[in-house]
Amino acid sequence: MNAMEEMRRKRLEMQQEEREKQLNEHADIIAAFMDRCSTLETPAHDLQIDYVETIGIIAQAPGLLMNLNPDLVIDDDGLYDLAQLRSVFKSAPFPGTGLMVANDFMLMAHPFFRRGMHQLSNWESRFIELFWNTKISDARINVALDPDRVRLNLRAYSLIELDTWHGAKFSQDIVSIKDGISQLRPPADIEPFHLDFLFGSAYSLNTKWSTKGKLKTFQAEAYLQDEILFEWEGDLWHPVRYIHSQYDLELQKFVHIDGAIHFYQPSNYRVMREKDLDYNYKHAEQIKAPSVKLFKIDDHIPLDICWN
Repeated sequence: MNAMEEMRRKRLEMQQEEREKQLNEHADIIAAFMDRCSTLETPAHDLQIDYVETIGIIAQAPGLLMNLNPDLVIDDDGLYDLAQLRSVFKSAPFPGTGLMVANDFMLMAHPFFRRGMHQLSNWESRFIELFWNTKISDARINVALDPDRVRLNLRAYSLIELDTWHGAKFSQDIVSIKDGISQLRPPADIEPFHLDFLFGSAYSLNTKWSTKGKLKTFQAEAYLQDEILFEWEGDLWHPVRYIHSQYDLELQKFVHIDGAIHFYQPSNYRVMREKDLDYNYKHAEQIKAPSVKLFKIDDHIPLDICWN
């Protein structure tokens, strides 16, 4: 056994020891929660309890969140009303998390807000923290939640990871931005390690500004390198982050913002990332990507909110 294999073996042993320790230390909390779930529609055999290093003690079962909170409102996009969530749940006792607190569990933001969109990862950068704290008078704000999992340890740690952000610079003078399409890419001669470390394995950021009447629309798709694949609904896909917003030129405010994950099959992925956001307008053969919407905000949205 070489040194790397030995380190990996010891790491796995330490993780297993920590898992057993955490489950034992929280045995009373786990038992109380399981008793509560016995009165719900969630069958006992479907409920799984585990410890995940990056998250904590989690309970998992199909539709668990709605079984615990049947009065939560879900819209046609599968998103929850943030105003209702704030009225029912408290903020997490530690910053930088996609969590809200009930009496005996924490709800969690959708796993697609996690690094690599992986269910076992920590939260991606600071986006969900900023979104969680967004407050706009009379705005309708909706967000995707983890429908099948909740966290049980209420007072434990929050894993914090630091980031260095690299991205496109845009003017805050939205009116002056010219309509058009662009594609931003990392330097072509960059080494794979630096591409991953500095740019998060980015391939390109495809953007589009367009104006119709009093509305100026912005769209962006963020593409990754070929090797980044994601298993979703029993198949492998290339995940592409997508954002769409509308700016009212008369009010000089954004009036709509939404974000989603687009999923492309490998056969379409290279076509779309090399083209532009007008592809489906220019070609008879349409490429439509299945998507999962993650958030949306409707109403007059101050520019400083968007700029965070």
